[in-house]
Amino acid sequence: NSVDYCGVTGYPPVRVRWTFSDADPGDTQGAYELEVFQGGVTKVVDTGKKSGATQEYVFQSAGEQLLWNTMYTWQVRVWDSPNDDVSTFATGPQFTTPSHYYPVPNFTWTPALPSAQESVQFTDQTNFAPGATGKTWSWDFDSSNGIQTDSSQQNPTHTYTETKAFGVTLQAADNVGSCSSSQTVNVSVPFPEWQEISPF
Repeated sequence: NSVDYCGVTGYPPVRVRWTFSDADPGDTQGAYELEVFQGGVTKVVDTGKKSGATQEYVFQSAGEQLLWNTMYTWQVRVWDSPNDDVSTFATGPQFTTPSHYYPVPNFTWTPALPSAQESVQFTDQTNFAPGATGKTWSWDFDSSNGIQTDSSQQNPTHTYTETKAFGVTLQAADNVGSCSSSQTVNVSVPFPEWQEISPF
């Protein structure tokens, strides 16, 4: 069961869960051990015996990093408390990590401090993984009115008619998933126009 992949460009974080049960009334989980096998054969992670009642674990510590686009199987055994009796290994469901990391959305705009009625150029700076396909962009130029798609262009322009702070959200997607990033554009009152007139 995966955790949130947004913002992750290193190793994929993966969460597994299990349920503790014991025939002895009142016993609780006192420790656990997890093993992960790549391709169902090669052991790549062995946590060793870890104290605790938690019944979920995220593989992201040093030496426990999993790979993208890889199939894994896993198993868990537990020790009860207070007797410290150990169970046999129970096998969890097989899983395959995504083919690559999710998009990491980012963007800039020009001018940095736009005025009302001035055209604002937004520039996509999303980090897509090598090999990503099916890239799409969904822009919301004013998130105060509810998330909506105002443009699906990669580098759109937009003109604001009010002078206030606008929340702008970009959702970038590819063939494995989608992530969003938001920033604030401060729209100001335009400078007054003036024209120099000769006194003669």
